[in-house]
Amino acid sequence: MLYCGDMTLSSDIQTALRRAGEWLYSIRKEKGQWQDMVYKGQGILNTAEAWRSLVLIDSEILQVRWKNQWIEQDCRQLIREVGKYGFLRSPYYPSNYPHQSIDSASFVLLMLQAFYASENATMPESTLQLVRRAVDWLVENQGKEGGWSWGELRTSRPLYPYFTYMAIESLRVVKAPEAQKAIEMGINWLIRTQLSDGSFPAHSQSDASDVASTAYASIALSESKSPKARGTLSRATHYLLSASLSDITQLGHLKIIEPDKPPQLAIDYENYSVSANVLLALIRAREYFKDDELSQLDERIRFLVQHLLEQQAPNGGWPKSYATIYVTHTVSEALVAYLKFAQTQPKSTTRQASEHFNPYVFGFPIQHPQLFFGREAIIERIRADVATDAVTKRDIALIGKRRIGKTSLLYQLPYYLLQDGHLTFYLDLELMQNNVQFLQTFIAELGQAIFEMLGKKNLGVMFSRAGQRLDHKLFRQLDIELQTPFFSVSTASRTPDMFRGFLSDVENLLSHFRKRRKSASVKIICILDEIAALKNLADNSLYSLLRGVSQHNPDLVFIVAGTLQFSDSALPFYSIFTPIHLGQLEREAAIELITHPVKGKITYTNEAIEHLLLTSRRQPHILQGLCYHCIRLLPSSETKVDVQVV
Repeated sequence: MLYCGDMTLSSDIQTALRRAGEWLYSIRKEKGQWQDMVYKGQGILNTAEAWRSLVLIDSEILQVRWKNQWIEQDCRQLIREVGKYGFLRSPYYPSNYPHQSIDSASFVLLMLQAFYASENATMPESTLQLVRRAVDWLVENQGKEGGWSWGELRTSRPLYPYFTYMAIESLRVVKAPEAQKAIEMGINWLIRTQLSDGSFPAHSQSDASDVASTAYASIALSESKSPKARGTLSRATHYLLSASLSDITQLGHLKIIEPDKPPQLAIDYENYSVSANVLLALIRAREYFKDDELSQLDERIRFLVQHLLEQQAPNGGWPKSYATIYVTHTVSEALVAYLKFAQTQPKSTTRQASEHFNPYVFGFPIQHPQLFFGREAIIERIRADVATDAVTKRDIALIGKRRIGKTSLLYQLPYYLLQDGHLTFYLDLELMQNNVQFLQTFIAELGQAIFEMLGKKNLGVMFSRAGQRLDHKLFRQLDIELQTPFFSVSTASRTPDMFRGFLSDVENLLSHFRKRRKSASVKIICILDEIAALKNLADNSLYSLLRGVSQHNPDLVFIVAGTLQFSDSALPFYSIFTPIHLGQLEREAAIELITHPVKGKITYTNEAIEHLLLTSRRQPHILQGLCYHCIRLLPSSETKVDVQVV
């Protein structure tokens, strides 16, 4: 269950939201233009989304007074743009893009209302005029059935749960009679639109279930507090609960309406925004139903929260592969809702936190050796393979199913390889957006690793700094002149000369390293996580480049991790790897994972251990999760986990 004593998760959320707020502040351009890396120039919608997120984050988390003159400037900019273009997502979009947008008008309303409510301030007349214009425009473009389409009302256009949700949410903050009537019509349309399985379709001309649309409709129904929505909301909540129990990356598809959206970003964009909206829908359902069916929702809510925290980008936005204002807003809203709900639960319906320390980790890769169990034979094999001479050099591929522990094992390798005197650096390929960023980051991490190895005796473990750009000062300190100016290369500069320069730079760095170390046994280990993501970046020339780097540099060893499908690839690049397969934990290691973290404090009965081994199939992430919940459910007065607790 959710409970107020879960301070660790709350602290993690607050930290994540602070980072998100800092990122949003940082991307505001002059004259109120907000741009992320994916959708540039979306003046009206980006501004409204960004400021609504900042109001939520600032009022609930940061508790600082941000620069009020910024939002005043941006309000004036919005008024000018709406006056000139209407409720356009952006005046810079192609002419075939829908001009007037329901969500643009809705976000303008929500932004203005949230800001002035947080400031306890009276709206100036110019802002009031904009609010009235937005309300009038939304009401005028409501379909006679009660739903909304994406823009101006036309008979041929389908009605969408998403745009209906946006319109209802924004009109709810307005007390005008016409707004309340429009909301009631919208709620009635949603109730009539529900499909037999409890889901909602993407639009009125479709009969297919859509997870994202079901989440939007559920939020609108929950926030309506209408008793007549109870049955509809109950069925929708059960559908979402069932859908979210599946693979998280298959939650559903958000309808693509941006015509210039990069195709390679579609899946991530949809899944993370869907995950956030499913989370918000389940939280709102908990608030609506109060004590009913709490146990069915709580763990799914926590899992979604933890999943979204994992996906935060290094810059603070969401998702990690390409932070956008829209996804950052969606996730921030859901996380703030979780914090507010968890903090306001009545004591009579709140399970008190167990006083037992809970050391188990699930949902995240294990980074620290003291929490990592098993795989000793594999680690020793890797150490032996790395130590082979140049003639018998082996690059290594860890092969296994999803969530079998590949990333956790990669995190452990630097501890052992550094003890052997080797230099290591780590790259997460899921964070790479194109060839140039990959090559750029590879050189930067290689140079940084060499610099730290030569300059510091007590190096410690270097975790991923993917995306960090280092200037040439580092290389000048190494007395190396780069052949290729990687730190000014544009995405379009994928040329043979650049590739040859990359090879030359790698060789120069390695040669410098050999001279300074004066040790033939020392290797440089490049650890590449999520190797399957390389196919989204690479053409055959990049594969050939990396293969050449490996074959011509005996002191450079690649250790990669991939799925079973990776091992079946016919590309020559993959032939350089010696596969090591990861399966279930050995029995002794699985028992150690269960018992060692709580040794001396809590014991497991033999029956409980056997049940955990059987239920988890000795899969480490499942076993960690089961043990976590055993300790969480164990009464504070008990120190023994029996089969009943399991």
